[in-house]
Amino acid sequence: MPFEKVFMLSIDDVLDEPTMRRILDSGFSRIPVRAVRRGGGGGGAGADDPPVLVGYLLVKDHIMVDPKDAVPVRSLPLYTPICALPSISLAALLNEFQTGASHMAFVTHSPALLRDGLAQFALLQRSHSREEGGEFAAAPPPSSSA
Repeated sequence: MPFEKVFMLSIDDVLDEPTMRRILDSGFSRIPVRAVRRGGGGGGAGADDPPVLVGYLLVKDHIMVDPKDAVPVRSLPLYTPICALPSISLAALLNEFQTGASHMAFVTHSPALLRDGLAQFALLQRSHSREEGGEFAAAPPPSSSA
């Protein structure tokens, strides 16, 4: 599915009533999360970089979140997906899933670049968390009961 058509949340979203309704209406159990670096794009003053995937949420992990709390997505633990080329065979991808390392794959022509970006984002978030007292934490691999 093209990137533009994927149901995603922004790292800047909050889990309030409208966002949780969108998640419920989507029907998905795993939701990719994207981030945009403001003002860093090459399109002139103030242009944003294109959005990048920074991980995914498992909906069941947040079933008890109260929408009145408007919990920021950036404070939630994100899972790291498998990063794969479009040419990967289904058998090879299934073998990856069976390791239990992830329950979602991001398919891209540049999996190494995506993996590097995911790792850099996680490091930035952990560094920011320590400095600001934030809540972000890297999520462990999802349990096999999902």
